[in-house]
Amino acid sequence: MVKFKPFRVIRPPFELMKKVASLPYDVLDDQQARDAATNELSFVHIDRAEVDLPASIDPYDPQVYQQARTNLQKWLADGTLKQDEHASYYAYAMTLNGRRQLGIVGAASASDYENDRIKKHELTRAAKEADRIKHIDATNVNSSPILLTYRDQADIMNQVNDYCDQTEPDVSFTAFFGVKHEVWQLPVQFNQLEQLFAAQVPAFYIADGHHRAASTVKVAHKRRQEFPAEMPDAEFNYFLAIVFPASELQIWDYNRVLNVPIPDNFLAVLGANYQVQIMDQAVKPSHEGEISMYWSGQWFSLTPLKTMNETDPVERLDVSKLQHNILENIFGLHDLAHEKRINFVGGIEGLDQLKAMVDSGDYTVAFAMYPTTMNQLLDVADAHQLMPAKSTWFEPKLLSGLFIHSLEKLKKDERY
Repeated sequence: MVKFKPFRVIRPPFELMKKVASLPYDVLDDQQARDAATNELSFVHIDRAEVDLPASIDPYDPQVYQQARTNLQKWLADGTLKQDEHASYYAYAMTLNGRRQLGIVGAASASDYENDRIKKHELTRAAKEADRIKHIDATNVNSSPILLTYRDQADIMNQVNDYCDQTEPDVSFTAFFGVKHEVWQLPVQFNQLEQLFAAQVPAFYIADGHHRAASTVKVAHKRRQEFPAEMPDAEFNYFLAIVFPASELQIWDYNRVLNVPIPDNFLAVLGANYQVQIMDQAVKPSHEGEISMYWSGQWFSLTPLKTMNETDPVERLDVSKLQHNILENIFGLHDLAHEKRINFVGGIEGLDQLKAMVDSGDYTVAFAMYPTTMNQLLDVADAHQLMPAKSTWFEPKLLSGLFIHSLEKLKKDERY
């Protein structure tokens, strides 16, 4: 069973949360981060501290991580951030297009990650891990939450749902793509949820944040070596997470655009595995197996000719079938994580974005997918397998800067 505990959250005062909140560090390009930094309270000053250094600096330069630490200490000193006096859980809701997702903010266990009670479904890249390891090590905090999910347990969320439905949030604001964000600091009696998680939830699943999770666990291992006398419940053995029951989360389509030569007999080659139908307009796939394709100024619907009763949870994914039947067999694209001729577009950007990217001439063909389901994600993780790269896109995104988790001890026992 999992450990998920309340902790002494570092956060902005509720009245500053909207001003401080930022999109996750890894969804902002350099220019977007610097644009966000024109707001002197934006959390990008901590999560992407290169914005406070000359534009010529390498974002992985040691100065960047030291600047993040300096900015964090300044905000703690001037009251932009403050640590709660007592450990507590928070409830955090995001509402997009009228659909609310409600989760619980707490600290998950590095030991659970190491012992596969926190399950993964994708590989991580060493370079991306190294960045967050250096950031966490320098700042001594988890500054961006990891999105975890679990198979629904009514006893846990019924209490939280009832409280949030009957109680005004401590803060409510709308930001970034029209998403409404609400935060409740849960009263101390909710700390007993720790026992419910330990009794009823055998495993968490990483929905989003594989690199953040891997990085913080490696920092935990480093801290254990630095402070061998510390007990297993030392704060550096836990990390910031927001957990949602699987039924609350929604996976969006994660689409592909390719810059590849198109064979002369392209439609005929596709016809070996798909029924190819010309469409009058862009239409998202309506069921598992269907793909919408944009090529040469025209939308097409691709429907599999054969329905395969796959028992392997990875092979039955639509993204796996696209990978085998089209990306590999027709275009020779095998290593998607490092392939330069492919780009990935989150479904929230819509089919018009795929069309625009192809019409620009930068890409030659686009494929719009039916979304991977939550049950498929859980089944892959339970089977200890990995999904193809870029199989899932979650919206809305958890904001950074609302909740921060301190690891408490620094090298040489330095403290804030």
